Amino acid sequence: MSAEQNLEVVFPAPPEPRYPGGCTLEPAPFVLDFLVNWRADMQAGGVAYQDVVVLDLLRTLLRQPERYGVTPQAAQHARERFLELATPLLEREGGRRAWLEHEFER
Repeated sequence: MSAEQNLEVVFPAPPEPRYPGGCTLEPAPFVLDFLVNWRADMQAGGVAYQDVVVLDLLRTLLRQPERYGVTPQAAQHARERFLELATPLLEREGGRRAWLEHEFER
């Protein structure tokens, strides 16, 4: 895969979630929910998407890459990049990468 294909889908790294603490919130599920609903500006196939749910757009790109002007490989690369960036945030609180992987199947 060329470097150009890797840049067909662009998004920032997810920020540190601000865990409010407390006895009713479990840290790992809180971070998972944060990552599943995290919003950011993205770019796919040269088109800018502002304030979108990153995971939702990535799921759509994986299902219909041609609709967004990206290759299936670029969509898969974006999925892997999201997992690489988000997993450490989740694992630090006791969560697992498999939880995030499962979210892509929804």
